Amino acid sequence: MVKIEARYLLMFTRYTNKMNEVIEIKKENPTVKDFVVELKNRYGQKIIDALIDPKTDDVRYEPDVNGGKKAVRILLNGNMIWWMKGLDTELKDGDVIQLFG
Repeated sequence: MVKIEARYLLMFTRYTNKMNEVIEIKKENPTVKDFVVELKNRYGQKIIDALIDPKTDDVRYEPDVNGGKKAVRILLNGNMIWWMKGLDTELKDGDVIQLFG
């Protein structure tokens, strides 16, 4: 089990009604994808629709102008996850994830 500090900015504060929280992931060797699954369990499909592009099954890096969805960013300890392994980036206890878009 790892504890991740989640920080929400912009539209993600509306989905969570929080600026930050600690999320426990009860899985060995969790990834950012596991964090996203936990967000869905807590906040429902709406947060996933804002975060994940259904065409690519990846973070919504480009805005969907026709669908009205904004581009979003996920930072892990201050670094964009796309510079690492994307959603497959491993997490460890005490990591900080920021979501904004």
